[in-house]
Amino acid sequence: MMRSTILFIAILLFFKTLQAQTSKCYSLDLFKTNVIPPIEDRIFTLEDCVISIEDTANLGFVLKGISYKSTPICFKGGFQESIRQFVFSHAFRDDTKQYQSYVMEIQTLQLNEHYNSLTGVESHAELDVQFYIKDSLNRLKPFYKVELFDDNSSREDAVNTLLIKALKLLNQYAKSPNNASTLYSEHEIALKKLIKKYKLPTPTRGELLVKNVASLVKNPSAGVFVSFEELLANKPSVPADFVIPYFVRDSTEVKLFTKDARRIKAKFYAYSNGQELFINSKLFNQSNNAYKKVFQRGRYLCWPDYVYDAGASVATSVGAAIVSGILSGGRMIITSHVNKLVCVVMDIQTGNIFSASNLNMAGLLKDTPDLQTSYLNASETDQKNAKFHFMLLNNYNLQTNDK
Repeated sequence: MMRSTILFIAILLFFKTLQAQTSKCYSLDLFKTNVIPPIEDRIFTLEDCVISIEDTANLGFVLKGISYKSTPICFKGGFQESIRQFVFSHAFRDDTKQYQSYVMEIQTLQLNEHYNSLTGVESHAELDVQFYIKDSLNRLKPFYKVELFDDNSSREDAVNTLLIKALKLLNQYAKSPNNASTLYSEHEIALKKLIKKYKLPTPTRGELLVKNVASLVKNPSAGVFVSFEELLANKPSVPADFVIPYFVRDSTEVKLFTKDARRIKAKFYAYSNGQELFINSKLFNQSNNAYKKVFQRGRYLCWPDYVYDAGASVATSVGAAIVSGILSGGRMIITSHVNKLVCVVMDIQTGNIFSASNLNMAGLLKDTPDLQTSYLNASETDQKNAKFHFMLLNNYNLQTNDK
């Protein structure tokens, strides 16, 4: 009887753990929320909706705790299918009306939530859309672009809200395209509000700035950098005392607040306290709304980040002592998705941001033959190891900074 009870408990524990760990994602249904009214006085239709996002497996992540344990967010019915069905349902063709036809390209769509015991629930959704019109030769010409974000809607409503807003803005612009800008950016609007409210200096744009990379590498100026050009010039346009930094993850990340404790929504490029440099993590990883500490400064700015690795798995023992009997001495294994550590690299000569890997490391080290040889002679495991990438790129910067 005792043996049967133990066996039953072990099996029950196995299936409960399996169910918990193999949950693939938080599933969103765009059509589950309340019925959204049609766009009033609509004068357009969509000929096509193109999604040019590289990773359409997941919409974003729910991050929990200080360890940032992540669970992906996905669409019920698939990413592309759900988006296309939703936008076409609100921009369908009506042969009884004369509509102008456009092509919609979704360039960015992200939704992330972070549960933290200190700050509570933080959610953030972003949508970048480029609308095109066809010329007489059937070629696509950029017509109107919108960059939107939402920090207020629930996870279930955020994407719907942004998509409908993008279509409404297109409709509004299409009625009088000659009297408005071809770009509507809520990030730029948020920045302008900050400048006006707090009497900040107006940012200096690219061609007016002189590069001063050596100064940035040795001693980054305190303040907030609005653009890549400001970063290269080591000339932040927003003064440091404008923001209150909230450090997380053992001071390797920082979130920025104004003095009245409001979270800053403008999309800044980087922040420095005068000693350390922090890069906007969204430049590489949309799932994290913070600024990452740069550990290495030189030709390559490097910082660590974790990316969702659906191909990796972690082995878990379930009731090891009991289960070993069930599996005749074996170990019950459950696989679950894990976060993968990567070395993120910004090439300050080009502004390109990417993760170091066995596919590009040899090229990154081409100016230092000794380091390149060390990498090529390393084991296959080391060539894929992020910590090995950090070490070599750090040595690269040390060798080349004074040249």
